[in-house]
Amino acid sequence: MLAAVSAWVVAVQEQIRADFGWREDDDLDSAVAVREAVQRHPMWSADNRLNTLTAVRDKLLSDQAPVVVIGAAVEVQDMELLHDLNPHFVAADGSVGILAELDPAGDHWDRLALVVSDADGWPYLQSAVEREVPIALHAHGDNRAQVESTLQRWSVARPPAIFLTHQTSKVLEGMYNPGGFTDGDRAVCLLLAMGVTLERLILVGYDEHTFGRWSAVSDEAIKRRKLGWMAKILDHLGFGDGEQ
Repeated sequence: MLAAVSAWVVAVQEQIRADFGWREDDDLDSAVAVREAVQRHPMWSADNRLNTLTAVRDKLLSDQAPVVVIGAAVEVQDMELLHDLNPHFVAADGSVGILAELDPAGDHWDRLALVVSDADGWPYLQSAVEREVPIALHAHGDNRAQVESTLQRWSVARPPAIFLTHQTSKVLEGMYNPGGFTDGDRAVCLLLAMGVTLERLILVGYDEHTFGRWSAVSDEAIKRRKLGWMAKILDHLGFGDGEQ
């Protein structure tokens, strides 16, 4: 249903684990636990998750409009320059917060097709949930508790439509590994896996040298290394320093 655009964008995940000293077993344990957690809620059944993925893909492939992928260093002026293109938007986690700073009378929320998240984009992520925007929810080795807590919070209100991604070399039924590492480059990998052509993608707010204000930063040295891997993945896909 959803195959990575190249073997490299998945294989690089092992290089990244080695660089940071992470174990694939932890990524796998988290992915399996998250899949079990969503299956306790009927809204997030395997069939419904597949329907969510299909609906997002069909929406993005329904025309040839540009697809603007919003990264953590985005600013209002970046978005305003794109208004006349009538694009679809896909946001990397907390960067969705930029939409709240745009003209309230605009249709930017209607153009938001998807948020790609590993559940640390609070409180901005909730704005998308309240507007019933689908979420591509990602499991990795050190976010299991955060994702499970997020799912619990969503389950007692109006649950968003979701589908699940992971970053292991295993085939996990009901989950997908589109490749990539950070929310930002994984969003690009995911769109390419859906069949969106590279020529339609416009990246805004992608900067390997800047800690964007929409990004959580707990350790600057680690964050800088993560951004370096993001840039390497984007370069491989045909983008230089976050720009096509």
